Amino acid sequence: VEKPVGVPRRGVLGDHVPRHTLQPERVAVDVDHRLEPEGVAPGVTARQPRGYDAQVMAAPRSDFIWMNGKLVPWDDARVHVSAHALHYGSSVFEGVRCYKTPNGPAVFRLDAHTERLFNSAKVYWMELPLSREQMSAAVLETIAANKLDACYVRPLAFRGAGPLGVNPFGSPVDVVIMVWDWGQYLGQEAIEQGVDVCVSS
Repeated sequence: VEKPVGVPRRGVLGDHVPRHTLQPERVAVDVDHRLEPEGVAPGVTARQPRGYDAQVMAAPRSDFIWMNGKLVPWDDARVHVSAHALHYGSSVFEGVRCYKTPNGPAVFRLDAHTERLFNSAKVYWMELPLSREQMSAAVLETIAANKLDACYVRPLAFRGAGPLGVNPFGSPVDVVIMVWDWGQYLGQEAIEQGVDVCVSS
């Protein structure tokens, strides 16, 4: 069983690739789930190699999703497979936290997050079909409809089903808002031991 090995390489990315880069010919394996360099052996389930620190989280779930101006049941919030965003990645999103307080649920810097979402959409030449005020109100409406005291909020704008091709302008802009109970994003250890962070600009 080999562990991931960081290998400095010179190339177009600069003097060195980050230490977590693996040599393509050396693949980490797990004794129960073996991943071979050529692919996955028949009948074997592949998973992340040992040393992969991302926290495995349960699939999100709540009662309603705000979708283009309507609250729809979670299971009924569907997007067609021809959506431009699915083929070309034409979407923007925010990640927002709502906290439980003695005065009820409180969304952290909702106006700033909404502004950043609109700025992202502007860079992508996406005109959102609602105002900033309507977007913020829709976030609050979605939280209230799901009766959550604290939650994670994911506003998402994307190019929906329309003409396929790199040019996105014939495809409509759809907006959805998901909310769900996510608990501690970085795990309980982050609360007890702290986390290492940096600011990049």
